[in-house]
Amino acid sequence: MSKPIHVQIIKEARALVGDEKKWCRSEMALDKYGAPVCATDDKASKWCAYGALVVAAYHMTGDTSRAFDLADPAVSLFGGCDALMRVNDTKGRATAVALFDKVIKRFP
Repeated sequence: MSKPIHVQIIKEARALVGDEKKWCRSEMALDKYGAPVCATDDKASKWCAYGALVVAAYHMTGDTSRAFDLADPAVSLFGGCDALMRVNDTKGRATAVALFDKVIKRFP
């Protein structure tokens, strides 16, 4: 049986956040020059934990508005957008990755 879409989004986002070269803090996404961009922008090359959820949803839909709509139920599993961004920005990548792993384990 296939996983619910929010679990698929979380797993793809975890892969992005898990790669230190594709992770950032304090901005949803950055381009290769370090300038802030929308998470769904083709120029984005690094994402925060929340931005990774949005771009993972975007990869499934190809629609920015729908991507944000799909990221909402996924981010709620992390305690909400503010909680996830706070972990990402203050605790760092390793803690964000551990949080992704904890959420993923809830969906065997």
